[in-house]
Amino acid sequence: MGADITAEEPPGALPLYDAQSRINVLAPQASILAGSAPKRFGSDDDLNVLVLSGGGSNGAYGAGVLYGWTQSGKRPEFDVVTGVSTGALIAPLAFAGPAYDEELRRFYTQIHDRDIFRDRGLRGLLSNAALSSAPLRARIAEVVTPGFLDLIAREQKKGRRLYIASTDLDQGESVVWDMGGLAASDLPDKRDRFIDAMLASASVPGVFPPVFINDGRGGPPHMHVDGGVKSSILLRDFMIAGHYRTRHVYMVLNACMCLGTFGAPVKNTILGITGKSISQMLRESLYRETELAFVMTKNAGIPTRLTYIPDKITPPDPISFDKTAMARLFAAGQTVGLDQTLWLDRPPRLQRFVLGPGG
Repeated sequence: MGADITAEEPPGALPLYDAQSRINVLAPQASILAGSAPKRFGSDDDLNVLVLSGGGSNGAYGAGVLYGWTQSGKRPEFDVVTGVSTGALIAPLAFAGPAYDEELRRFYTQIHDRDIFRDRGLRGLLSNAALSSAPLRARIAEVVTPGFLDLIAREQKKGRRLYIASTDLDQGESVVWDMGGLAASDLPDKRDRFIDAMLASASVPGVFPPVFINDGRGGPPHMHVDGGVKSSILLRDFMIAGHYRTRHVYMVLNACMCLGTFGAPVKNTILGITGKSISQMLRESLYRETELAFVMTKNAGIPTRLTYIPDKITPPDPISFDKTAMARLFAAGQTVGLDQTLWLDRPPRLQRFVLGPGG
């Protein structure tokens, strides 16, 4: 996307490179960050961080949480918002604020498969993906208008931060996109770049085509796919650093965290098998990453709350966009958003223990 990840950052700005986590943080121009440190960095104020996980169509749960949270009157203004995969589709709207709640509700309760992808048929089996993501790109473009970019840019200049992650398959690394910096840039094609970054983060390999993005160094474009390939959530030390009156991290996990799943057998189709496999891999990696995130925030003395799809609900395959199932997930999330006592202050136990005689 024309980004220069080697540029020096100005004093006081967020780092362009997180050495500890070995990830790149891409900003389209280093000058964008000048004079735009995190909100009230180093002062006696509050820092609220929202982390949105991957999960495909199960993002309806996270959308519902935000919707209900606004209705409760207790939703804070988030100073840092991060998203991966479906979380990267939610994150810009969450960052823009409650005025976009209805857009979230429509996106996650009024869509069908045809609104997200087209089957490429035999050509898909012989190319780089089974499905075309052109409909999804069109829907993203409907939201990311020039006016929307201006809003994101204004919030960036206030010191708030919006990050999403994709996976650079050519480099084999996670890439974190400074979306506010991109919106605030003077790049003539920044809207297309913004849309490409969101689409890349949600492009499940083999299911959706990769998004090819220029690295800004004159070389060939790199192949970017779903950020969840490397990590299902995005939380790094530099996002929570600083001295504040209070710091809080809220994690919304668009997945079920129980070990087993119940319901109908897996459909013996490419999409059925792929969807079930993705949901299983997501659950395993998400639990480990959630544990690590809690260790990091606990060591930093930051209260952290999380919510995930209740065990009693069997979520649909993440690449099945069934309106009825997504509406059910949205309603479950809305209930949790309305009642913050339903949030957890630590990850649930994943493993079931089978006790032997006398156990």
